[in-house]
Amino acid sequence: AKGICQQPRVKMEGQDPERYKVGDETFGPADEPKLRIARDPTDESERCATFILKDEDHTLGNSVRWCLLKDPRVEFAGYSMPHPSEKKVNIRVQTNGDITATEALTLALERLQQLSDTILEQFQAKMIAQRTEKGLPIPEYDETLDESDGEAEEAGGMDAAEDEAAE
Repeated sequence: AKGICQQPRVKMEGQDPERYKVGDETFGPADEPKLRIARDPTDESERCATFILKDEDHTLGNSVRWCLLKDPRVEFAGYSMPHPSEKKVNIRVQTNGDITATEALTLALERLQQLSDTILEQFQAKMIAQRTEKGLPIPEYDETLDESDGEAEEAGGMDAAEDEAAE
């Protein structure tokens, strides 16, 4: 008798198994925009808005919230994830009226980018100092961005001296 683990998989007619991958972006409509803005129709000043970001999680949500709260013109900033299986973040912003919610979010994102650049520069400087102190080769960094996904391109594999140091 065959056990449960030995039974052949049943193919489900008309269903795409790729659609149900956990943590994959295939949940939800593919043509959904990366950013949607929900505003209160009664608020003509545009000082309140909810920004819905597709394919993001707590990492960006909490970082943007923190940057928003550093601006004294922002009265409230919070984020939520509608459901753990949805890769969406809702960021709610309310300002004092001196700037719009969209301007506050734009400034917070610029501040977060500057902060990320500073952290990267400091990390690379410390890493270079540490590798120099230990007599290890210093890898080359390619700072150009890949147009397709916005991530930095990898600077190649390890050389022979790094292979020996890794072992």
